[in-house]
Amino acid sequence: MIIEGVGSGRLDWAPALALLVWIETSAEVRLRRGLERDGADAIALRREWMAAEDRYQRQNRPKQRADLIAAGAPHTTLRWNLSGWRSPTHVS
Repeated sequence: MIIEGVGSGRLDWAPALALLVWIETSAEVRLRRGLERDGADAIALRREWMAAEDRYQRQNRPKQRADLIAAGAPHTTLRWNLSGWRSPTHVS
């Protein structure tokens, strides 16, 4: 099963994840893409959303725990860390 989205790397889900992927994209690119999709009137909502993402990242540290960091935009450095590959926890 693939779980996608900004919250998919939550600390409390870590034992059940076989692989955690972080998509690295700058705040400027994320804001521009959000406004292109949602329209310029959504700037306040986009800024609130990005502030919530920043809080989530500080609390859950998904980038630091990622097995793979992939580029969400050109000119982004990538990193693999599969030495800690883990099997998912099976939940009944």
